[in-house]
Amino acid sequence: MPNLEALTALEPFGNGNLPPILCLRNAELTFIGSCGTGAHTKLRVSKNGETFDGIYFSHAAADLPPRGSRVDIAFEPQINEFRGRRSVQLLVADLKPHL
Repeated sequence: MPNLEALTALEPFGNGNLPPILCLRNAELTFIGSCGTGAHTKLRVSKNGETFDGIYFSHAAADLPPRGSRVDIAFEPQINEFRGRRSVQLLVADLKPHL
């Protein structure tokens, strides 16, 4: 969370200043679920004892590798605030099986 909060120094993001896209390699895909009408996917990944929730817009859960797979994820990190709780959320830009 402190590293993500430090990225706010780079704001505002927009046309001339795109948000940073980070990569998490060889993470385990531990949860996959549809959201909305099924056109978007909620997911959870784990690596080195850390777990992160993510959202992958315009990609159906059926199109992703199966739960338990190792994946590489390109994402925009975000702070999710829900019911007074802050957590890191991954806005997934791309997800591929780890080779």
